Amino acid sequence: MQKSITSFFKKKSDATDSPSPPKKVPKIDAKTELPDEPHIKSESASPETKPKVEPMSVDSEEKTSPVKNVKKEPKDTVDKTTDKKVTTIGLNSTSASKEDAENYDPSADSYHPLKNAYWKDKKVTPYLALARTFQVIEETKGRLKMIDTLSNFFCSVMLVSPEDLLPSVYLSINQLAPAYEGLELGVAETTLMKAICKATGRNLAHIKSQTQLIGDLGIVAEQSRVSQRMMFQPAPLNVRDVFRKLREIAKISGQSKMDLVYNMFVACRLSEARFFIRSLIGKLRIGIAEQSLLTALAIGLVKKNHIDDCKASKVPEGEISIFSRNSENNTAKYPDLIARSTGLLKGDVKSYIIDSEIVAWDVERKQILPFQVLSTRKRKNVDIEEIKVQVCVYIFDLLYINGTALVTKNLSERRKLLLEHFQEVEGEWKFATALDTNDIDEVQQFLEESIKGNCEGLMVKTLDEEATYEIAKRSRNWLKLKKDYLSNVGDSLDLVVIGGYKGKGRRTGTYGGFLLACYDTENEEYQSICKIGTGFTDEDLQTHSEFLGKHVTSAAKSYYRYDPSLEPDHWFEPVQVWEVKCADLSLSPIHRAAIGIVDGERGISLRFPRFIRIRDDKNSENATDANQVAHMYQSQDQVKNNQKSSTQMEMEDEFY
Repeated sequence: MQKSITSFFKKKSDATDSPSPPKKVPKIDAKTELPDEPHIKSESASPETKPKVEPMSVDSEEKTSPVKNVKKEPKDTVDKTTDKKVTTIGLNSTSASKEDAENYDPSADSYHPLKNAYWKDKKVTPYLALARTFQVIEETKGRLKMIDTLSNFFCSVMLVSPEDLLPSVYLSINQLAPAYEGLELGVAETTLMKAICKATGRNLAHIKSQTQLIGDLGIVAEQSRVSQRMMFQPAPLNVRDVFRKLREIAKISGQSKMDLVYNMFVACRLSEARFFIRSLIGKLRIGIAEQSLLTALAIGLVKKNHIDDCKASKVPEGEISIFSRNSENNTAKYPDLIARSTGLLKGDVKSYIIDSEIVAWDVERKQILPFQVLSTRKRKNVDIEEIKVQVCVYIFDLLYINGTALVTKNLSERRKLLLEHFQEVEGEWKFATALDTNDIDEVQQFLEESIKGNCEGLMVKTLDEEATYEIAKRSRNWLKLKKDYLSNVGDSLDLVVIGGYKGKGRRTGTYGGFLLACYDTENEEYQSICKIGTGFTDEDLQTHSEFLGKHVTSAAKSYYRYDPSLEPDHWFEPVQVWEVKCADLSLSPIHRAAIGIVDGERGISLRFPRFIRIRDDKNSENATDANQVAHMYQSQDQVKNNQKSSTQMEMEDEFY
């Protein structure tokens, strides 16, 4: 099969895992109550056992604050078991179908989209039905079963309350709008903790300690809410209103945001509290990604035996929009591209969609600059007269031309149409360099050329057979080939582990990320070089956490050199060396590796670091030293090319 190989360019660095406390998470079952003080308890359970949430003991807290309702006068009651005053919220509530709601299970083999949709008479989807769906999915192991469960719920919504489908879809992937709208919740955990305290009468220290123990504020919120005693329940939440209120929360700030979060949380029942809080945090943790959701939605449509026409939104005539791979609207960031876009076109072009990459461009040297240079451009309120970093667009593919979608055509046809309708403009618009070949040796040579040309590597694509454009989908017909993917190519370093960041989500109970350093033999100090969170299996993280947990120090060693923004949750003695591989090395304003050798104010860091193995044969002082790091950085083709061009320009300046 003939393949087309296209050079590709710098992308944004993947973020390492967001850290959170490394403590084992106790199994939460029907008999579990959260302890007064944090401790670790492990239990074994069969895979079929479903976790349930029980109330937290109110006695465990030193103080209980009354819950206040700003709309109605509260009625105080006394809890005889605790002798503490609990203020109830006097709102009207309905208990219709309460048993059906609490037992709703869209994963049941006998599930019927109409008969089991207990809300069919009201035509409004309860938020509890969605929360129960999330809960069942979270407790499910198999991917196919998770998708089937979600598709059952979607099918019920389509049949009973179709207006709730879009809110349900967005809430299932924890979004409030298309990515290009940029609408995000951004509610801090501390703010949510305060709202939980206000609504349940618990104190902040207790909520924080339970969150650290469990690693999930959502479960803590559910525990707290279940234990709260109320004379009257607020009106049940529904999907439509929750979605609308979340959008409102995302658009406001200050005390108004806090009040709205509080009012919503007070109305939560059972697992609603868990998933409402998780939605606000931005991590739903049910294991459903966008691709799985689309599959579930498609299956739901088939079950309903009704397919709606796909509706596309046209860009107004004469306008150009620029989107990232994640559908983020970046149009305002590149007014210079908009201004010169007409130079790209040739012939009769009325509308088009191209797949391309924007790179920083050195106008004088006529070459690509490192990604770090592009990242210095302003993101908002960009004045075309003030732009300092020029860009060039490298075009890979053509997806749409003059009202016709091309994604079902093969690559050779799309490329032919691309060359017919568009043209290169020096330093502004360029076609990505391509090579059509079946020869592996030619591929190797082309890869080396791409690295020397300041590219990350190649994209290998099928040319004629099975060569359609697969939107937002991984495929064996498109393969990324980078230098660090090859066993004998790429940069490998031996680095010392000096700090650990507590894991969240599935990594709760272990360290989720680590701070690594090289060794400076001249100054006898360890200099930070990267944070790492990839390349580990779950077993690796458990092993590392157990070993490094025995070497925790109360503070950083005096011979650790690092930026305060990198402060880990735990510092370690320099007792273990890891082999780490990376895509390349770059200058960093944060990391301190080889600082002063290559640059007076910046150190060197690793891009896309990943763990390879433990180097038991080396002690910490035998790790890669600062001079080696500097040499590896300067030996990169991209750096050498830039230095060569700079020297040549200086010589020309001296001549004239």
